[in-house]
Amino acid sequence: MNNTISKIAIWMVIALILFSIFRQFDGSQIRGREVSYSQFMEEASQGGIKSAVVDGR
Repeated sequence: MNNTISKIAIWMVIALILFSIFRQFDGSQIRGREVSYSQFMEEASQGGIKSAVVDGR
């Protein structure tokens, strides 16, 4: 029984590592950050904004 638990634990660790690797390289997880309007305008005038999404809240 102890051998079975060890095998299950090893497979769980392998699955966790694979899951972490896939999440790291998943392009849909790319997120920006929320900034105030004045900070946005300052960064935009300096050319530091690649793209923006307005939420409308």
